[in-house]
Amino acid sequence: MTQMMLNTFHDAGVSSKNITLGVPRLKEIMNVVPKIRTPIMDVRLLEPYCKDEKRATAKQASIEYCMLRDICSRAQVWYEPELSTTSVVGDKPMVRFWYEMYNSKEQPERHKIFTESARWMIRLEVDKPVLDLKGMTSRSVCEQIESVFYPDLRCLYTSEVTSEHPVIHVRPASGFEDDEEDLKQSGAD
Repeated sequence: MTQMMLNTFHDAGVSSKNITLGVPRLKEIMNVVPKIRTPIMDVRLLEPYCKDEKRATAKQASIEYCMLRDICSRAQVWYEPELSTTSVVGDKPMVRFWYEMYNSKEQPERHKIFTESARWMIRLEVDKPVLDLKGMTSRSVCEQIESVFYPDLRCLYTSEVTSEHPVIHVRPASGFEDDEEDLKQSGAD
């Protein structure tokens, strides 16, 4: 309490810590603010996690909030005039694989990524070590994106098992090309 009231903070071995201090922090705690500025959580692990660093790290990753920017090393926007292939030379085998897989009568809904998508594609390069640390896969990332945005966004991905540099292609549905005119009218660039 003294540290909060005096607007000071002491933590042995830590040169700087980005946390809300003093009266603002006390207000956050007392008023149960819905959006805390610097959320902090201490978790005490029980057996078998407390004595096994690998398991403890895996448990941390499973409860830690994760965003795309945390797992992607690079994001690019590409114009793809031909949906059944790609302009990115290194990604051609992946697109060919998914095109052949979805180009069947058994998966007409999934094939729409090649027939009813916009010509713009977001290419995400996934940071494999971070993905491994968080216990995630390219597939699980795509599934999460599609669980929120499908059918507006559709994904293709390379497996981190077969690729040293996994990538994810995110393609909007074809109706999004009409939005370019709306953006011009609203004054956005």
